Amino acid sequence: MNTEAGQDDSPTDHLAITGDSAGTSSLDVANIGGQGAQTINGIELISVGGASDASFTLDKPVVAGMWEYDLYQHDNGNW
Repeated sequence: MNTEAGQDDSPTDHLAITGDSAGTSSLDVANIGGQGAQTINGIELISVGGASDASFTLDKPVVAGMWEYDLYQHDNGNW
């Protein structure tokens, strides 16, 4: 996936799962020119329309400037 590592509303590729999710997957996320910034809610990469039982991880760290981004699941099931 390509993302401009910056603020919460930074442009990014997005995976939309319209149903349930399960299993494990690793994402390869490339920073395409973002300078990095503090986020409040993060840059959403994955949305899940149903039950969100999958586990997603990053293949490698995403670093922009002095910022390092990680992948977390929000309370709403999105990543």
